[in-house]
Amino acid sequence: MSLISYAQNLEDVVLWRALGNIEGGFYIDVGANDPVDDSVTKLFYDKGWTGINIEPIEQWHEKLELERPKDINLKVAAGDRAGELTIYDLPDTGLSTSDKATAERHEKDRGYSKNAVTVPLVTLTSICEKYSKGDIHFLKIDVEGAEAEVIRGMDLSHIRPWILVVEATQPNLPIEDFDSWEPILVEANYKFVYFDGLNRFYIADEKCQELAPQFSRPPNTFDGFELARVVQARADSAAAQEETKNAVNQAGEAERRAEDAEQKTITAVKRAEDAEQKTITAEKRAEGADVLAAEASANLEVLEDLLGKKDYELNIVHQSNHQYYLLSESQRLDIEALRKSVSWRVTAPLRLMPSFLQVLIAKLLHILRRAVGMPKRIFLLCIGKIVSFVINRPKLAARIAGILESFPRLRAMAYRIMYSSRSSEQLQYESESIDLPANQPVIAESTDTFPEGARAVGVGHANRSPLESYFR
Repeated sequence: MSLISYAQNLEDVVLWRALGNIEGGFYIDVGANDPVDDSVTKLFYDKGWTGINIEPIEQWHEKLELERPKDINLKVAAGDRAGELTIYDLPDTGLSTSDKATAERHEKDRGYSKNAVTVPLVTLTSICEKYSKGDIHFLKIDVEGAEAEVIRGMDLSHIRPWILVVEATQPNLPIEDFDSWEPILVEANYKFVYFDGLNRFYIADEKCQELAPQFSRPPNTFDGFELARVVQARADSAAAQEETKNAVNQAGEAERRAEDAEQKTITAVKRAEDAEQKTITAEKRAEGADVLAAEASANLEVLEDLLGKKDYELNIVHQSNHQYYLLSESQRLDIEALRKSVSWRVTAPLRLMPSFLQVLIAKLLHILRRAVGMPKRIFLLCIGKIVSFVINRPKLAARIAGILESFPRLRAMAYRIMYSSRSSEQLQYESESIDLPANQPVIAESTDTFPEGARAVGVGHANRSPLESYFR
């Protein structure tokens, strides 16, 4: 379909059938009203035509200015004279009229409200002279009962629209009413060619042969048109379907989001349950750790008590060891004094002899000392001098040494006696050179009561040899 009909009674379809071959045609619409709804000129405007729209009511003139920017839109009333005219506006309808009786009838029958407005009144002749510069292909007049005044205001002898379309019934009634103005058109050489039940169509005689055949039949399927309301309904339906589709898509998306949200909720619940289980496990572990900590604390207290006891016992042991140390030091000093004495150095070789030999020598020396009647200390010094005398006599010493070769211990004792007058360091060095210890340890008496360190020092006199006891 290439045509969309906006007219109330398909007037535009018939006109297009006759004039559709003209490009950039021109029209005049008296009582244009709405630029789209029930408009005879909308189809032509969409096809590139332009024209003059005469509409005195403010509401519709503003819409024409907005919707028809290429047209000439005049806010005036057309009549048979120039001046002013009172029009009764019935808002939001196409029934505004200059006829007071008609306006009151609409007010009474339909409940419309009427507003009386005064508008400029001009003739079609003056309008055409001012704005029309070429052919007027069609003139449409619909002024709710004032068609005669409009026609009388146009000089049809000089201004010749090709086609005239005039509403021919009483306003909003199926009663034909054209007797007052049709004679004017006939006299101006216009021929009636078609009545559509609302409008009468007239063609100028000079165009009648060319255009009249197009009005031999009413609009039909072969005109290839669609009603604007049908097109709009289809567009609205398509828009509604699109909206429904979008709504369905949005609903599907919302459902998917809801499913995702539900899945996320399930996952969140599962995570929360896992977290709760982990929390319970952690709490149990914490309780177990608290128990272990309490046990460890108790064990620590026990260990601290035991450690305190051990510290106390250790202090006692330290004090005892200190006492033993002091006693050992005292005994060590006694031993050092003993070892530095003459008797210790003189008897050192004797302590290496077997016990029976020491006893024999000790008895012999005792007998000899008693025989000569000497004090013990003087006697011992004499013995030392004798030994030194022998040693300082090489030949005598060699002879005695030869004898002593058979008695190693007796020889060692002689050397000890010989060096008894030397320092303790020299005595120790020389005794080591002959594989004899410089300090023979002395075993302490009653050693069972001494600590191990004290017993190692050899403090005491319980185990003195018989010969050592003699020289002491």
